[in-house]
Amino acid sequence: MYCGNCGKLTSDTNRYCEHCHFDLIHIQKLLNEGDEDESEDEFRSAAAVARRCLVMCGVVAASHNEDRLTIVSWLKSEGLWKDVSPQERSFFQAKKPTKRQLIHASWRVEALYLFLWALRHIAAIEVGKTPADPPRLKSLLPFLGSTSDFIANSELRSEVEIFDMNEKVYQAHWSVRNARINSAPAPVNIDPGVIMERHYGINWLMGYCGQSWDDVSTDT
Repeated sequence: MYCGNCGKLTSDTNRYCEHCHFDLIHIQKLLNEGDEDESEDEFRSAAAVARRCLVMCGVVAASHNEDRLTIVSWLKSEGLWKDVSPQERSFFQAKKPTKRQLIHASWRVEALYLFLWALRHIAAIEVGKTPADPPRLKSLLPFLGSTSDFIANSELRSEVEIFDMNEKVYQAHWSVRNARINSAPAPVNIDPGVIMERHYGINWLMGYCGQSWDDVSTDT
């Protein structure tokens, strides 16, 4: 099988790509699923996206040295702990997060940026460039405060707008992978890390294959 990240041929029996160490579990699951087992895509609700934003704000903040115990206490007091994924719980509760966990958590800011756009808190975003500014994002969210109004008042953009963003994200991510596979120059103004997170986020928002947060795939 070919790695969905670096595009190189790798063993289909190993969880991680032998070249770039990308986690292949999602691709392997898709290859092993029959058509009759495919889940129907269904958009997440505005409230579900808002709750995911709040959880991810905590994740990103923790990656920038905010106290994890304080964040966990806040999430639990606001009834958001049930929205924290198994991988996120592992990160929050680790005695000392690994470097890989911290980097992974900090990159989530790019998916968060897309969600805030989808909820109309950000007027526009560029599909694959300009890393989001964590302090600015935190100012858009009730971090460590009451979250009920933020969730209750959330409203998603139209499906037309979201489908249009999905197409732009998909095409941008495909162009990055296509260039890598064919040893061609990288596309201008598309950061590979940014577009990966935007693709991850938009797929979850649109309920791609019914996948839970930790299991979202970004196949192109």
